[in-house]
Amino acid sequence: MKKERQGLTRRVLRATYYFFLAAGAMALVYVGYAAADLFWYQRVEMSKFETNSAGARADPHAIEATPIPEGGVIGEIQVRRLGLKAIVVQGDSEKLLGYAVGHLPETALPGKAGNVGLAGHRDGLFRPLRNVRPGDSIILRTKNRDFQYQVEWTAVVPPTEVGVIKPTSESALTLITCFPFSFFGPAPERFVVRARGFTAGVERAPRISGGAQHHSTPWRSRMTLFVGDFRFATAELSSFAQNPKPSFGQIDMQSHQGHLRVQ
Repeated sequence: MKKERQGLTRRVLRATYYFFLAAGAMALVYVGYAAADLFWYQRVEMSKFETNSAGARADPHAIEATPIPEGGVIGEIQVRRLGLKAIVVQGDSEKLLGYAVGHLPETALPGKAGNVGLAGHRDGLFRPLRNVRPGDSIILRTKNRDFQYQVEWTAVVPPTEVGVIKPTSESALTLITCFPFSFFGPAPERFVVRARGFTAGVERAPRISGGAQHHSTPWRSRMTLFVGDFRFATAELSSFAQNPKPSFGQIDMQSHQGHLRVQ
């Protein structure tokens, strides 16, 4: 009887070992796929953006006149000191935020007066924001114009604090991500960056013909994406056991529901 119990224990331990080994392998595959999908989307869309903007007229009202569908590319955000450079799309759905920075539909578009709201993942494109500080310069590029902002303040707020994305009388930019940056699973708070527009928009300098310039994601941003995704996604196995819907890379800013929701 004792030998039978020992044999059963060994089989259970062996099965448990292979289960966690398979789970770990699946997590690594998922992380690799998510990081590669994000990287290639950003690379391709940045190339398209540069090509489309190369010959565009400097018309400050162009983005206002043309409706932008959900998932459509609005432009590009840059914070050069942090090495942050990413494509911005219309919408803040779970799918869109998986590979781009999302524009909150309830907020102003670049080129319109008011508060432009953008959302991104703390373990992805917006991870460099953990080092942002007042005075940093932010450039929001559209195919027609560059809009420049300067960071005024940062704050940590609860998900119910939707006032940060309310309309403003002055030109403003609000960036939102989850907080803490090193938190495993659904984060309990939001990190907010508020910047003030200090120009109405800067026209693009004419580009020299002979082929569109190609701008890929800076190497520091690439490393941030891959290392950040790997570090946090592997820890999501414990959260997945409690939440059947994976929380990795899933935030959904829904101001019309009265809170900044995290899934």
